[in-house]
Amino acid sequence: MKDKDAPCGFEFVYYFNSATSTDREKVGAIRFQAGCELAKIFRIKGDIVVPVPNTACEVAKGYSYASGIPYCEAIIANKDLGRYFTKTTQEERERTANEKFSFVPEEIKGKNIILVDDSIVRGITTINVIRKLRELGADKIHMLVASPPVLGPCDKIMVTSKDELIATNRTIGQIRDMIGADSLYYLPFDIATSIYGRGSSEKVCLACFS
Repeated sequence: MKDKDAPCGFEFVYYFNSATSTDREKVGAIRFQAGCELAKIFRIKGDIVVPVPNTACEVAKGYSYASGIPYCEAIIANKDLGRYFTKTTQEERERTANEKFSFVPEEIKGKNIILVDDSIVRGITTINVIRKLRELGADKIHMLVASPPVLGPCDKIMVTSKDELIATNRTIGQIRDMIGADSLYYLPFDIATSIYGRGSSEKVCLACFS
């Protein structure tokens, strides 16, 4: 159940700028630690670690640092489009997701890519990104997510119904197949609680992940 008085954990995962300082620590350092923890838990072989910009960049840098796999910004955000899931209609979200990024083909073709994102909500952006990476010749795509599956609606993530969430009534294997990845790994809930709780002296609400 959502704690209305607690700081929102999804702000640490996604909304806050990485340069933001909380009452305890910079958000970028927290996200970097999430990437380090992902690397400790999931030892994946890959050629490059690629973030879905922009909030996953520090996570991907943490994964690269802890794993020794090179960090590569092979996806570039179109800053004029904003955040897709704040759009009011499905049509707007799908159009924005298709136009949100540009890609660097020479960094992608033939590569075993470790793709890092902060979260997967509806999955529209993830599906489009992975499809484009395949079109550009990526050999394998291993998806790592710096939060647990989003299981509950919340006004912070602009979702009012569980039916909108890709993780609703689906196993991780089913989500993996739906987004088109070769593998899919989420940050475990207990680790997420420990990491994102570092940002505040108060207990952080992670109800959307439980």
